[in-house]
Amino acid sequence: MPVLAATIRRLGDGFSHEELERARAQLKAGLLMSLESTMTRVEQHAGAMMVFGRPFDLDDMVRRIDAVDHDGVKRVAHRLKSAPPTVTALGPIGALESYDRIARRLDA
Repeated sequence: MPVLAATIRRLGDGFSHEELERARAQLKAGLLMSLESTMTRVEQHAGAMMVFGRPFDLDDMVRRIDAVDHDGVKRVAHRLKSAPPTVTALGPIGALESYDRIARRLDA
């Protein structure tokens, strides 16, 4: 959690063009590699049909990834910082930080 909160705070302050390009490349590579699995392709198409009422469109997804810019990332980072965090945990939660501590990490 500390690393995630620090990353969200840092994104609001700015990041390099190279970091944005690397993130885009990683997203596209993951998307394309996931299509090698027939089951994943079926799940993606079924999810798109349920949510959007149309099949998954790879070209559209790549265009959307390429359209992400610095200002858009900063806007989302600001929204994440300014909204109360939502915390979900699975498994033993005894070592989980308190909600208040997690929220303070985002305010720092």
